[in-house]
Amino acid sequence: MSDARQALGAAREAGAERTAPAAYQLALSHLDAATTSLQNGAYTSAREEAVAAHGAALDARRVAEAIARAESALEGAAAGVARDDADRLLSSALAAAARGESDRAIDLAERAARRASVAN
Repeated sequence: MSDARQALGAAREAGAERTAPAAYQLALSHLDAATTSLQNGAYTSAREEAVAAHGAALDARRVAEAIARAESALEGAAAGVARDDADRLLSSALAAAARGESDRAIDLAERAARRASVAN
């Protein structure tokens, strides 16, 4: 469970509570279930839940970092069509992350960052 807690902390530091709420909440839920299972002596279940929490936390962190890169790229982007496209892609990435579509959110965030770099 220590690995899961550390991964969750790293996700929180990366901003996952805001940018990857579905994956972050899933990780918290699995960690809570792991803790409950451990308290009840259900060690196999506790381990399975801790592994699931770790995976969800890593996922949340990846999403948060991708979105942070896109937001950073947008900070220096000049106004224009490329900037508008990047803004739309970033909004779509945030929406996908809120729905728990992590791979889609990362893809959209990466596309937003690339598009924003064109606008620089």
